[in-house]
Amino acid sequence: MATKINIVHVGMAIERRIKELGMSKNDFAQKYGIPHTNVVRVLRKPSIDTNKLMTISEILDHNFFEDFCPDREPERKVTTPDGKEGYVPVSLFETILRERDELKDENTQLKNQISDMQNGLTIKEIAKKGT
Repeated sequence: MATKINIVHVGMAIERRIKELGMSKNDFAQKYGIPHTNVVRVLRKPSIDTNKLMTISEILDHNFFEDFCPDREPERKVTTPDGKEGYVPVSLFETILRERDELKDENTQLKNQISDMQNGLTIKEIAKKGT
């Protein structure tokens, strides 16, 4: 199956995101490190260098590359424990969160069982207590 690729006017997409965030063009210019007068040029461009678009995506917390391929599953920005940033599919992210919550619950139950055992309860008494 071929991937459907949209034609996207990148400048308009950037401007739309700036408005969604309630950010001023001055704020965007400052975060992007360009003079305010150059913002209009960026917003008029139908295309832009990928490195620049990556930087703008980070500034505006929006993956503009997804706009080109609407059939792809949306992704969410994540940071690993060692500080690396990347993107994972939203469904995978939600699965990871659900599994994390299940592990937290199981961990709490195990801690309670250990505490009960340290307080002299037998395995049968602990199992009875859990029901």
